[in-house]
Amino acid sequence: MPLFVMIGALFMTVALVLYTIGIATTVFTGTIKKRTVMLQTLAVCADAFGTFCMIVNSGWQFIPVDFHGWLGYIALAGMIVDLVLVHGRKQEASVTTSIRIYSACIWILWIASYSMGFVKMG
Repeated sequence: MPLFVMIGALFMTVALVLYTIGIATTVFTGTIKKRTVMLQTLAVCADAFGTFCMIVNSGWQFIPVDFHGWLGYIALAGMIVDLVLVHGRKQEASVTTSIRIYSACIWILWIASYSMGFVKMG
């Protein structure tokens, strides 16, 4: 397995753990804590770096050629939107139901993309 794929997969797995903890905390408790904002910020950074590694491995091909690539870009963009929503509410401590639903749905989309990547790797 190429080095950049291994590094990218490692960072994507770190993002998985951080997203899961951060989003689960927000969804189940209905509150935002500084720790949650930090976890989701680190998760987006790990996700972006993992995506960068995959782009480097593909020969700097920014336009994905398969469904997994497009889904991954959409999921990353959705997580960035979720992070903006969380940052916007960090002063209030409570989260609206619509943000909780959005967070859960975008997490499921991200998990689908993550899973497809490992199936694709074989």
